Amino acid sequence: MILKGKKVILRYPKLSDAKWLFENITKPEIYLMLEPGSKPKQLKDEINWIRKLPIKRKSGHVNFVVVEKKSGKLMGGVGIKDPNFEQKRAELGAWIAKEYWGKGYAKEALTLLINYGFKKLKLNRLEGVCYESNKRSRNLQESLGFKLEGVLREHTIFKGKVLNDCFYSLLKKEWKG
Repeated sequence: MILKGKKVILRYPKLSDAKWLFENITKPEIYLMLEPGSKPKQLKDEINWIRKLPIKRKSGHVNFVVVEKKSGKLMGGVGIKDPNFEQKRAELGAWIAKEYWGKGYAKEALTLLINYGFKKLKLNRLEGVCYESNKRSRNLQESLGFKLEGVLREHTIFKGKVLNDCFYSLLKKEWKG
């Protein structure tokens, strides 16, 4: 499966992507912003994750790598996780390698993913969670029309640090994409 935008392409991860994904998701500026426990410990963990994706897709979990359309280079990943089709909702996640920050790639990738969630998966509500300290993620979600629903104070302890989590949502009727 491939989703195409003006600057990015979203496609299913391949085993040949594992090394790049592992090297980039284990960089502190990335994994320190992701949910605890999502950092692979070894390259083989990333390979196993990619191998299990077809099984996860059967339950509605969808993960894509973000590829720069012009160069064909990998830039990050986005996904829809924990779908509840009975309730028509799911959570979005995204990360982009630092060298691509601030250039609109994450916004375009998430726009493609949001359209996929609302149109293809027939979801009514998409959710996003980030640490309160992750201003880039908060600004991105707000720029896409997500509304802050609340802050869970001292909700996560990660690497000995107590963090607040911000919960955002976007309803299909609010989406202008």
